[in-house]
Amino acid sequence: MPTVVFIEAAAMPGGSSESLLQLLQALNRRRWTPHVLTFARTNVLSAFAAAGATTECLDIARPNDLPRGRVTEAARRNPLTQQLQRSGPGRRVYHGVGFTLKFLRHSVPQARHIAARLRALDADLVHCNGRVGFDHIGILAAALAGRPCVVHVRDWDALGPVERLLLHAVDHLIYISKAIAADHRRQGVAPERGTVILNALDLAAYRARAAGAESVRREFGWDEDVWLVGLVGRVEAWKGQRIFLQALSQLRADLPQLRALIVGASSPQSSGYWDELQQMTRDLDLTDIVRFTGYRADTPRVVGALDVLAHCSTTPEPFGRVLIEAGALAKPVVAANAGGVPEIVVDGVTGLLVGPGDPTALATALRGLAADPNRAAALGQAARCHVGEHFSNGPHALAVQAVYERVLEARATARRQRSTEVPS
Repeated sequence: MPTVVFIEAAAMPGGSSESLLQLLQALNRRRWTPHVLTFARTNVLSAFAAAGATTECLDIARPNDLPRGRVTEAARRNPLTQQLQRSGPGRRVYHGVGFTLKFLRHSVPQARHIAARLRALDADLVHCNGRVGFDHIGILAAALAGRPCVVHVRDWDALGPVERLLLHAVDHLIYISKAIAADHRRQGVAPERGTVILNALDLAAYRARAAGAESVRREFGWDEDVWLVGLVGRVEAWKGQRIFLQALSQLRADLPQLRALIVGASSPQSSGYWDELQQMTRDLDLTDIVRFTGYRADTPRVVGALDVLAHCSTTPEPFGRVLIEAGALAKPVVAANAGGVPEIVVDGVTGLLVGPGDPTALATALRGLAADPNRAAALGQAARCHVGEHFSNGPHALAVQAVYERVLEARATARRQRSTEVPS
């Protein structure tokens, strides 16, 4: 059986690792042998193993997480360097030089190490699980090892000169939404280089994990009849927790039963934002109705407890996995209308779409659902049917495996053609 080596470079669990887990769970074991290489030791390693993959942590720091050397730090503080950064072209030159140095000093040596592991594992195909601009090391490692490479583009992907060069080493791109595919096309990537395969969910397993949702309100000391709205996602500024709090402040006078959960952890780089949100909650006098849960391993149970899920991203979402999770549990959503979100939420049918970054529009939509529980329930039931029809894990895995088959066949055909060529 061909061995597929998945490279997960993310430092923290998130949508990419959850999506990879879903794929591993549905992968045809009679056809493929999965092995996962991670850059960081996270709690999803055990989940990958439980899904039937062999796993290996490489403990590789991302370039931006490495301490700067004395020479680099001195150069950053140099007045000429600081002057260079004040202009648009200067900033591009500065960041381009910085990226190139990190690539040569960090990415290339690590890629050589991973290439050796790929050869030792006898990998038949490499599947990078982020985007071209994030997966430099994995793409280069696959090229050095002479292995075909698929990149799962799960985020917006700015293609600079190095990324465009690395694209030559990528056999195929998988896009998680039409919006992501269109973004690559705008940057000059030919449509035939990639395939759109929307993210998916093991619906039965997710619903089973939501068992016990009725106890969530009690956990936070609330009565069963409170109207509970939640925002689920990593606590980062672009996820829109500020917008959520501003909307809640507009609602609380009208909805005495309103309660809210902000579910998710913050990265070390976002600790200041977490503190800002705590202060904002106090300033808006929301401390009695809002709870910050931090990371929850039982997110399905929490989502199952909500009356409505709010999605508040202020910049376009590449996809919006939490929206299909809410739909799987028949929960109505109010979501920011940008990026891949309209490919998931049918406005007025499976949920409501509002303008990104608009707390008043969000508050208005939430208020309407609180006032009309029958409509909210109808939206939730329509979302459940829609997710079951379009975002089921089985068809998703089949589509990904079809890409693998095409890539391997194309490589085999190219080898046969080279072997039959007669030197002139």
